[in-house]
Amino acid sequence: MEKSEHSLPTSLPALSERLKKWDLSTTTVNPKSIKNSASKLREEEYLVLRAVCTQYKASDLQDAFASNSPPRWLNRKYLDSIGDDLGVEFYGSSWMDYLQEVSPVYEGVVYRLPNLNNFGLIIYQQRACQNAVQEREIIINEAQDQEDASEAKARNAFVEEFSGMDINFWVHSNKEDSNKKTAKILPTKDEQIVNSALILFLQAVTAFNANVKGHWSIERKAFHARTKDGEKIYRADTDGILELYSGHISALVEVKRSDRVGVSVAKEIKMQEVAEIAAWISEDPPTMSRGRDEEFYRFHISQHRHSIYITIGSFNEHYVDYLQNGNLSNNPVLTIREYGPFSIDIREHVEFVGKLVLAFSIQESSET
Repeated sequence: MEKSEHSLPTSLPALSERLKKWDLSTTTVNPKSIKNSASKLREEEYLVLRAVCTQYKASDLQDAFASNSPPRWLNRKYLDSIGDDLGVEFYGSSWMDYLQEVSPVYEGVVYRLPNLNNFGLIIYQQRACQNAVQEREIIINEAQDQEDASEAKARNAFVEEFSGMDINFWVHSNKEDSNKKTAKILPTKDEQIVNSALILFLQAVTAFNANVKGHWSIERKAFHARTKDGEKIYRADTDGILELYSGHISALVEVKRSDRVGVSVAKEIKMQEVAEIAAWISEDPPTMSRGRDEEFYRFHISQHRHSIYITIGSFNEHYVDYLQNGNLSNNPVLTIREYGPFSIDIREHVEFVGKLVLAFSIQESSET
């Protein structure tokens, strides 16, 4: 089901109306129309990128791949080929054990770090995104799977006290009424914690699969939108990439230490992510097939504190022509579809994202 929480144009008529409002109907992407970097775009700068953004729930993407008409940007044969264990010859039982550990994280509870081979560090970093306290020792003995009595008691008491309230992180108000409890999702202490959590997760589900011919990297690669003469228009810095061994970039990564709260925050984030995709297209346009009205796709994954979003940008040769030559005659548009949030403490969300990322990485390795 489509939704909107960022107040940006979600359809061509809405985009046309907004461009007219700002007197930008004939303005193209150039050094005069965009003067800021992707992370600092103003709305009037963003609008000349000519993007329409629609937002969907996490379940919409799950349902789409379960339907008879799955999205065209990922061939479902790659997704269907992945078993529940992600391929036992590559992962053993650690993926399934990891999924068993995925659960909500609460303040005031000390969590032990399970011995999960590649996925132990993933759990550690994902909990760190939610400011959880974790024991430093990894206990490797017969009692490993049994929770410490005091830990279990603290968790049960905490969960019982706040049962029925859909929140992951709680603080107590000490103003006026000390007995009043208020819910507040606190930002992760540092953005790099979120970046590490997401990149480690992406690496863990793909790095040991022989069919993946590339790697998810924490390299903060910069892309530049340029004029046809090579003059820089704006710069877009990312927080990671999927780079194939050939050097081809197949996906972008972006992270934030805070969850999306409020229309203004969601709007700023979406403008930045769209600008990253547009700069990527400008710097690395697809190979055109003469005489074909072909649709192209760009994959973008982001994590905001504990929430993962998958964004797909779709466009055709007319949009590339617009970026390169400023040609407005064929109604160029960049269509953005965003799915999420997928929560890192909901097992079915993590399982779906892991399989999806692996399937996409295999597809890119096979067809690019």
